[in-house]
Amino acid sequence: MTDYILRRIMKSIPVILLVSILVYGMVNMLPGDPVMHMFAGQYVTAENMALARETLGLDKPIYIRYFEWLLRIMQGDFGTSIVSKRPVADMILSVLPRTLELAVAATLVTVVFGIPAGVLAAIKKNTWVDSALMVVVSLCVAMPLFWFGLIALLFFSVELRWFPVAANAGWSSLVLPAFVLGLQSACMIARLTRSSMLQVLGDEYVTTARSKGLSPWRVVTVHGLRNAFIPILTLLGVQASWLLGGAVITETVFARPGLGTMAVDAIRQMDFPVLQAVVLIAALTYTTVNLVIDLMNAALDPRIVYDTEASKA
Repeated sequence: MTDYILRRIMKSIPVILLVSILVYGMVNMLPGDPVMHMFAGQYVTAENMALARETLGLDKPIYIRYFEWLLRIMQGDFGTSIVSKRPVADMILSVLPRTLELAVAATLVTVVFGIPAGVLAAIKKNTWVDSALMVVVSLCVAMPLFWFGLIALLFFSVELRWFPVAANAGWSSLVLPAFVLGLQSACMIARLTRSSMLQVLGDEYVTTARSKGLSPWRVVTVHGLRNAFIPILTLLGVQASWLLGGAVITETVFARPGLGTMAVDAIRQMDFPVLQAVVLIAALTYTTVNLVIDLMNAALDPRIVYDTEASKA
């Protein structure tokens, strides 16, 4: 098990390095000039423009700028914002708790609504309950996140006034964004849970458990859901990573301060250091969560480790 963990960690290092190259390259390929944006509406001489580019390091080749940026990142230095002149790390730390708060709450919505709905649909296979749940799931998956957020904001906050419109109104301002962000993931989890449960409930050991007189609840939870949980856990990890990216849209719709609104502002203001840091954090979070999910799968199912060792031998 320890060897498997070490191998997975070592395999993640090249992935993280490739992610950093892609992040830096794509951000620097964005159209526009951050120096021109800095001096928008001002009369600036060519000498001052050149001095600004030299100060920001934009006069160097991109590969040199990348290695200098990577070395600073490894030391915990994300650079300085071109617009606010503040350290990017301080800016991120000031809004990161709000984004994590939203992502965790949306993950809870995903688990609380997605898994029970999928189990219920599997138990009630080919009934009106199953059909109704799958129709709702299909509609939610196909629904654009920003459109659903606007409709939910208009209906629940403006019309019914159940939730505040302001983003700084305490815990009540978290409920609606978390529900909007987590519902689509819950529907994806529900669909996979239904399919995994149907496959498991048809296996012989489940039939044997039923023939022994075990209660339907015990058969479903202990013998069914437990053995169907590995693919569900894998998708949960992917969805949890996606929620951090989906927070960009949700925070923008609900005007919540966080990494999402920071990224949108950075794109609008051509603030490359901030944008690079936000995108890199999102990518590293995705890679780290997938690594953790792989290790959890190995802990839940030892055959994963054995298969790896067998293939190595």
